[in-house]
Amino acid sequence: MRYLNRRTGAIIEVSCKVEGQDWQEVQPPAEAEPEQKPATAPKKTAAAKRTAAAKKAGGAGGAKLRNDK
Repeated sequence: MRYLNRRTGAIIEVSCKVEGQDWQEVQPPAEAEPEQKPATAPKKTAAAKRTAAAKKAGGAGGAKLRNDK
């Protein structure tokens, strides 16, 4: 059980009953609903990394293209 000392503001937790004019039993706080976490963007995969490398290299799959006619 938890008790609040109204004069000092101290809160104690004991297994027995506390008596006295300054002590008041405190109810435990109500369980709050768990907050929903905001959706996060999916992490980049290896395929996404290859795509970025392909763009940088200027070709599909990272291979350089040749202009043969």
